[in-house]
Formats: sequence, C-alpha cells, structure tokens
Amino acid sequence: MKNVNIINGKDKVTYEIPDDWNEVTVEQYSKIIKFNNKSADAEVNLTIKDTIGLIAALTSIPEKVLYQLLPDEYAEIVKSIDFINSPYESKTVEYILIDGQKWYCKQDYNKFTMGEVASIQTIQEKYGNLDEAIPEMLTIFMRKKVDGKLEEYDVEFEDRIDIFKKAKIVEVNNLLSFFLTGNNSSQNPTAQSSAEKV
Repeated sequence: MKNVNIINGKDKVTYEIPDDWNEVTVEQYSKIIKFNNKSADAEVNLTIKDTIGLIAALTSIPEKVLYQLLPDEYAEIVKSIDFINSPYESKTVEYILIDGQKWYCKQDYNKFTMGEVASIQTIQEKYGNLDEAIPEMLTIFMRKKVDGKLEEYDVEFEDRIDIFKKAKIVEVNNLLSFFLTGNNSSQNPTAQSSAEKV
C-alpha cells in the first residue's frame, strides 16, 4: 500500500491506496466491477461522480474528502490507481489464508448438493454479472478442512461473507475461474473498461 497525505479541514490525514492488484480485495474488486458494468452498459465515459465513487471503493479515501480535492490533487490520485488499466495475473494457490485460517476450494463442480444448487441459483438471480458476486460465491466453494476433509456444505456458510470480502482477488480468481467463465484463465481483464474511462 502507498500512503497519501490529504489536508482535511485543519488536519493532515493519511490514506491508503493499493499499489497493484496484489493488494486489491474481493470486496474492492466487486465494487470496481459495478462501475465497469455501468460504463459498459451506457457505452459512455464515467462521470466525475462515478470516478470518485470508484476511487473511494478502491482506497480508504471517503468520497466527501475526494470532492474537496483540487484538480491537480485529484489527477495525482487517479494516476496512482492506473494499474487497474492492466489485467491482473491470478495466482495458483492450494488454499487462501485469511486472518490465520486456511480455506480450501471445492473442486468437484459436477457434484453439487441441493443446498449448493439453491444457493447458486439465488446468487445468479440476484446478480447480472457473477464477477460482482464473488464474495457470495466464495461462501459456497471455500471450506475449512476437518480431519483432512472439506466441510460438508451448510447454508449457514453464507454468514462467512465478511471473511471472504478480505480475500485478495489475485488469489481467488483462479479458484473460481472455471465456474465463472467455463475455463481456467490466468488473467482477468474485466476491470479494464472502467479504468480506461476514468
């Protein structure tokens, strides 16, 4: 993370901005995708309001503070998140580690329980783009291991969503790429459209 100091009222406040895709969480990525979808649907450039919303989603800087910036200060922050113009490279991992807990991905996509099917259908009905639903998808597919075996699915796993929002997108995309896209992809450029229009 890089730090940026901004004068907020009489105080100088330090905010964090990701340096690259390796520091972007699933929650941040899902928010970026929403802006990407909006600009793609409208086939127009994002408005300043949209861009400020995107920056706030990706950084720790509140929208209220972003609106108070001078144009050159604002341009410098936009430049600092330019990495979202490039596709990220997914990591191949056996598990993801969040707050000291290892989470493993269910790999057998040909055998779903009725609970898993119902949860997947609910997510598909809720979201037009499954890239926006990655935190929810992770509650279905990421499991702890008990005695060397993955946990059996339980609908209460949905309560784990706040845990998986912390996961890094570069670590989980490869785990879910087959389900989301139908193939195993090492790169996912889906966030580029919004970035190119920032």
